[in-house]
Amino acid sequence: MSENKYSVLIIDDSSDDRYLLKRKLNKISIVDHIFEANNGQTALDLFSNYQKNRSEHPEDFPPVIIFLDVNMPIVNGLEFLDAFSKIREVHNELKSSLIMMFTSSDSPEDQEKAFTYDFVKAYLTKFDASPQTIEEKIQEVIKQ
Repeated sequence: MSENKYSVLIIDDSSDDRYLLKRKLNKISIVDHIFEANNGQTALDLFSNYQKNRSEHPEDFPPVIIFLDVNMPIVNGLEFLDAFSKIREVHNELKSSLIMMFTSSDSPEDQEKAFTYDFVKAYLTKFDASPQTIEEKIQEVIKQ
């Protein structure tokens, strides 16, 4: 296990899926703080209030790993990626935030679109992700 601990943001419209992922993340020792957003717009608002969130969570914000669902209302995962790429240009600190797609979509088109962004480092389907698989992917992504 790593001695480093990382803050995480889960962006998913399903409260059940957020809960299940949080449970999996809490079983591994490399996650220390979990932020949540119920859609892409809520997450974008979190980053729009960068200074406020940075002062409220100086050790944990911005999150190092972002788990992002594809299919969500208001702003979906792919739309979030586009907007987030622009926000990263304003806040250099966000360049250390890495995205792991965490979705029920196994669509090759969604995967291809997601990986057009260099900060998307993994694509996991919710059904295949055990705590061990998630930890291994986080370790792999952090080392990149």
